[in-house]
Amino acid sequence: MFQKVIISDDLGSVNHGVSSILKDLGVPEIIQVQYCDDAYLKIKKGGMEAKPFDLLITDLSFKMDHREQRFASGEALIHELRNGALPIAIIVYSVEDRPLKLRKLMQGLQVNGFVNKGRNGLKELRQCIDAVAQGHNFVSPHLE
Repeated sequence: MFQKVIISDDLGSVNHGVSSILKDLGVPEIIQVQYCDDAYLKIKKGGMEAKPFDLLITDLSFKMDHREQRFASGEALIHELRNGALPIAIIVYSVEDRPLKLRKLMQGLQVNGFVNKGRNGLKELRQCIDAVAQGHNFVSPHLE
């Protein structure tokens, strides 16, 4: 199972729900952020300090506010992480359900899992975390 996970979602309630699942799975270190820039900086810092994150769970869309951001979306964050060749598993947890977007994320950006927020979202997220921890990819069943 993962040892160090970062959750990036602009809604604190979503971060809390995801964190609860990770705690149930026995993940010892869980960090929650509400901005993609914060996630990026923490991931980079973890790598530089030889304490890397194993997993990023991120939303795709983030509402803009007063704070200027380099990464305005989860997709931009993922793109930067993959271009920087940072070895981290990535799960997207989003309301997005367009097939072309999903294909771009899974094939183009090598995302390890994609879970659609919805009625079964948290249950599927738990399944996704288990699958990715075992080296498998996962997509919400109704999107496959």
